Amino acid sequence: MLDDAAASEALHLRHLALTPDRRMEARVVRTLAWLHWHRWNSLPEGAGQQDLSIAVGLFGAMVEDDPMAVPSQVRRYHVDQADPARRARIGTAMLSHLEQADDADALTEAIDALSQAAETLPEVLSNLSYAYLMRYERGGDRADIEQAVATGERAAELRPDAVSALVNLGNALRLLHAETGVRRDLDRALQVNRRAALAATGEIRATIALNQAIMLLARYDTAGNRADLDAALQEAQRAVDADPQRPLFLAGLAAVRLARGDLTAGLDAACAAVRNTPIGHPDRPRRLDLLADVLRAINSTYDDPATLGLAIDAAVEQLPDQNATLVGSLFQHRYALTSALGDLDQAIAFGQRGPTDPGQLSSLGNAFAMRHQLTGATVDIERAVELHQRAAADDPGHPGWLMNLSNALRLRYEHTDDPADLDASVAASRSGLQLSDDTTRPGQRANLAATLVFRSHAVGSPADLDEAIEQLRQAIAEVPADYEYRALYKSNLAIALRTHATTMPAGRFSAQELLRRQAADRADLDEAVDLLRDVVRGVAPSRPERSTFLANLAATLGVRHGRTGALDDLNEAVQLWQAATDTNAGPVAERVRAARDAARTVAGARGPADAAPHYLAAIALLPLLIWRGNTLTDQHQFLRRYVADLAGDAAAAAVAAAAAASAVEAAEHARGVLWTQLLDTRTDLSALQQVDPDLATRLTTCRALLDRPLLHH
Repeated sequence: MLDDAAASEALHLRHLALTPDRRMEARVVRTLAWLHWHRWNSLPEGAGQQDLSIAVGLFGAMVEDDPMAVPSQVRRYHVDQADPARRARIGTAMLSHLEQADDADALTEAIDALSQAAETLPEVLSNLSYAYLMRYERGGDRADIEQAVATGERAAELRPDAVSALVNLGNALRLLHAETGVRRDLDRALQVNRRAALAATGEIRATIALNQAIMLLARYDTAGNRADLDAALQEAQRAVDADPQRPLFLAGLAAVRLARGDLTAGLDAACAAVRNTPIGHPDRPRRLDLLADVLRAINSTYDDPATLGLAIDAAVEQLPDQNATLVGSLFQHRYALTSALGDLDQAIAFGQRGPTDPGQLSSLGNAFAMRHQLTGATVDIERAVELHQRAAADDPGHPGWLMNLSNALRLRYEHTDDPADLDASVAASRSGLQLSDDTTRPGQRANLAATLVFRSHAVGSPADLDEAIEQLRQAIAEVPADYEYRALYKSNLAIALRTHATTMPAGRFSAQELLRRQAADRADLDEAVDLLRDVVRGVAPSRPERSTFLANLAATLGVRHGRTGALDDLNEAVQLWQAATDTNAGPVAERVRAARDAARTVAGARGPADAAPHYLAAIALLPLLIWRGNTLTDQHQFLRRYVADLAGDAAAAAVAAAAAASAVEAAEHARGVLWTQLLDTRTDLSALQQVDPDLATRLTTCRALLDRPLLHH
């Protein structure tokens, strides 16, 4: 490139490319200009002045048509040397290019060129106003929007019927209103835009219609007049009808649809606006933000899996990684409606790609905890605790993060039986209660009470039970009768009262003290039964959580029978346990517990022979509970918790009932479960996941739907 031969060839090309009227094609001019420019830049300082002179001259020939293809210092040189009309042409050409590109320095350069030209050419004022408007939208400097308004007013005064001047002034006034909140500016913007609509012809009418829609939407946000919102929709739709593919119009329509709550139609418009906006376009980030706003509105408004599916498809296709948290929350919402484990897996996957602020950490921790409740996977509850600990450490003043941490620690205790987790759970819950307000306090009380009850079981602390009962009474008193979780609070209070009635404090008591204690225990049991009857009456038979409430009432009646010997309590308890066992919608673990508790109570009251059918029912459910979708370690946890004594008790009950065949059946059934699981004659789902991930997910989802934990009991 630096050889003299290159310069000679360039000169020869210039001669060959000249047309009879001494002009050259633009591509030839560009090639030669850059050749000489690079030669000058590559030569030692002070050399190559001829190359510089040729390059500047050639760039001068293209600066009006393609100013952004000219080096900035050369472009500024030509602007400085130009007359006002040439400056105006260069500045206007730069603006046209900058509509599609974000270059703050070049935009300032265009404003300088137009400002200089406007000193003697008033017709340039409209473009100058537009340039200030563009810089304000990208930089947010209030001085720019004030300059846009002032310049636009001068342009409109000089040319009252100039549509472009009126359009620019209207937009500038609208943005000034957004900056200052002065209603007069918005009213003036609407008035000016109507003048533009009356004077306009051709394609610009669609742009004016969109501007009118945006201004009406702004006035609706200010005054709340529904008529403005309806008129905004008509104007935005008129713009889109004129040019259905233009992203600016589609984004305006999406914004109006969002304000009206027409969210599915708004989603379609927002998606089209993003699709039609090229990557790198300066307006693309704002259109992605608009799409995210529509998706958030859908997530908070719709409980329809089909609509959420549309939102998820749009989010996965269109949103960048910085919106991964939103995508994850959409999956988590659909999981809450369908119990599809695949959605929960996706919520976790996207959540791990998102930001790590405390809210996101806690949300992701909840997702891991939900999956642990579905699958029993140890790794999920460990991850949940870790994430909640990080959220609470990053934002220690937020009671919600502490409640979530307390719940995760309590879940881990249920899985590992480590009392240290309960102590940490109680401490976190106490801290959350101290930080709560009137809105969150009932939930914090109930959460603390549940943890105290669990700890009382672990260490036998009467003080924990007393405090749990008091916290639950206060929580129930603080919520209205139709509160969503009132039934759960009452159920938990009943369980705490039942536990209190069956816990004898340490020490020696006089006969009179024992009588008082027995009377108090009977009162606790009676209150617990009344609470649970009320809860069961309020839950529809089709609700899956009904099985948990039935089992809780049965257990309480069973305890009262043990104290009073009332056969009615025993008979009703057995019927309730049987109903809980037979409820296909209930969690399998709850159904196994119900059958086991019925068997043990009947065995103690009537003898093992009568308990045999209940034991056999529990044994029959074991394959549903201990399945290959869990890891082997977690399967063994279930075996230890549910199978350890069940098989032997079931066989003994069958023998006592003189049903030898049933005894053998029970023993063989349980032994088959043990050998199948412990010796791993069948594998978990890890192998299937590698061969057919979709089938593995479907199997896991089916199990999740059948055994979804619903309530603490």
